[in-house]
Amino acid sequence: NTYNIMSNVKNVEAFNGLIGICTGYGETYSPGSSKLRVESLLELLAQARDLLRQVSLAKTGYESATNAREFKFAEIRKLVLRVLAELKSSGVLPQTVADATAMMRKMNGRVKAEKLEATAQAESSPSVVYRPRVNGSDFSSVVYHFEKLIATLEAEPKYAPGLASLKPEALYQQLNALRAANQA
Repeated sequence: NTYNIMSNVKNVEAFNGLIGICTGYGETYSPGSSKLRVESLLELLAQARDLLRQVSLAKTGYESATNAREFKFAEIRKLVLRVLAELKSSGVLPQTVADATAMMRKMNGRVKAEKLEATAQAESSPSVVYRPRVNGSDFSSVVYHFEKLIATLEAEPKYAPGLASLKPEALYQQLNALRAANQA
């Protein structure tokens, strides 16, 4: 959360200001506890700044991993379109194409509209309310649906793409890359 990180930065800098005030008192600032002495406070400030740097580095690593994952999943969605076109052109049963299309839609998180009936007190023409709903578009679900699509392709003997990148073996490599991106 960016707000928390910024508030932590502000707290550390406010602590630095407090140390400056204590230092400004000079010899008259002489607390009884060693934890409140300027040297201890400066050490605590250095630790806080180091921890902020560590958080920043960890956040950068996390952002890099999530960016790479988003890119990898966007590539898969394009690949699935090519696979679906190849499947359609291979002369398989329409039901098989429909199954593969359903997997693609689930992977894309296609927005569905649910019709909700209007109440009996509606105007002369009953109105219909649409509520959009997205299912299965999270990263884990995409991996699951992609694996199901590959299983559908493997079960179809007529699916024999000319491109190596569309063959089930290559698709399994992509599936493993998706899992790795998810894990990272």
